[in-house]
Amino acid sequence: MEERPAGKGRDEPNMNPRLEPPKRPDTSFFWFTSPCKTMRFIVWRRFKWIIVIGVILFLVILFLGILFYSLPNYISMKIVKPSS
Repeated sequence: MEERPAGKGRDEPNMNPRLEPPKRPDTSFFWFTSPCKTMRFIVWRRFKWIIVIGVILFLVILFLGILFYSLPNYISMKIVKPSS
């Protein structure tokens, strides 16, 4: 009884028997509790370059679209009201 004291002054529950913390890999997780880890370990590692190229391509197409949308307005303002 002296080996395993009980009562208010007893040790932490992990003292008798002593258990080491589990050694889990980084991918050991529940996808529904941490969707960011799921994105990082599954989606990002596989499709990193596709995502980066897709974002860059989207920004270039968006820039060109805005340019072509507003370019006729600027040209017509130059024709109607030329500066100096």
